[in-house]
Amino acid sequence: MIKKFTILIILFCFKGICQESQIIQIDRFDNNKNDWGITDTNKWLCKIENGKLVIENKVKNNWCYFHSKNLKNLENKAYTEITFDFQIKSPISEYGGAGIVFINDRNSKEFKRVRLLIREDITYFDKENWSYPNDGYVLGNSFNTTGLEKNNSVKIILNNSEDIEGKARLIFFLNDEKLYSSNWAISNFNKIGFVVQGLNQFEYDNLIIKQSVEKNYLEDALDYIYIDNKKLIDHNGIDESELIKFIPVELVDNQNILSTKDLIKSLKKNKNCSSIETKKVNFSGKKREMLSFNYGNSLIEFFTDTEKPNPIEINFLEKDDLDDFFKIYADYNSYRYDKNRAQWPSNPWFSILKFNDSYRATIWRGM
Repeated sequence: MIKKFTILIILFCFKGICQESQIIQIDRFDNNKNDWGITDTNKWLCKIENGKLVIENKVKNNWCYFHSKNLKNLENKAYTEITFDFQIKSPISEYGGAGIVFINDRNSKEFKRVRLLIREDITYFDKENWSYPNDGYVLGNSFNTTGLEKNNSVKIILNNSEDIEGKARLIFFLNDEKLYSSNWAISNFNKIGFVVQGLNQFEYDNLIIKQSVEKNYLEDALDYIYIDNKKLIDHNGIDESELIKFIPVELVDNQNILSTKDLIKSLKKNKNCSSIETKKVNFSGKKREMLSFNYGNSLIEFFTDTEKPNPIEINFLEKDDLDDFFKIYADYNSYRYDKNRAQWPSNPWFSILKFNDSYRATIWRGM
């Protein structure tokens, strides 16, 4: 009987481990099944040859990357493990390096990425996008690259589970040696690619991606940008003018919310707001006061008996306007999508809900 229980325990444990992560992709580069953007120009080269992905950058003081068009559904997973090999074909040129790039171009208007650059002297993860070319940042610190050889193996662990708060979420191994760990998370990406910086050629091979089935929404490096050394929400290349088409400027800033009293004063001075009125409504058996006003082709309402306006109801005439506003507002605030709801990853009460039947959106700003 003891032996049977022992076997059962082992089986249950093994099953649990298997459910934590699973291999979702193995690419030995025997063919171009994952569509790596094969090309050969005067600027760069990408080809598959002798079971390797060969990438060459031909432009000095520049870098290039090639991503797979067939590797999808990678984002927001609780656990990701990526391993690959790369071979240095000739001595690495000055400031040159190899690496991998995590790309989010699904809810960003412009190229947005976190890059791992492996150089002979130092290695680092950095983030930037084309909206803020001078305000990118390094995730943690750069670190010395030891043990770099002609043939190298890389392992990257992205542990975004809920139960590791305060522990390393990003871990980097080179040739089986742990060189770097950081609390920065990388989860909100939908593509990956391989990098060549400087006048160099590298061969990549044996790409293996493991991911958990479980998703986990959390703040990560792709949510932020540093402007004047101040950490701010990355608005994904969206200007506030795109939101002002749908809501008053007073409602755009999701971080510094005006008090209800100050908001009402400001709305009354806003020439684009009309038909401003207060009315008594029944809400859950109680009479409450609500402010109502027209803005463009929408009707906006919120209760006045709270310190700050929350929630805010926006009623549209056209469903297309509802759909456009929902996406723009969510992307502007770096929210995560879940059907007709989008939310800030660390606080689900900062969210926007979409009600398709009534052409209505509800904005929540905490509780």
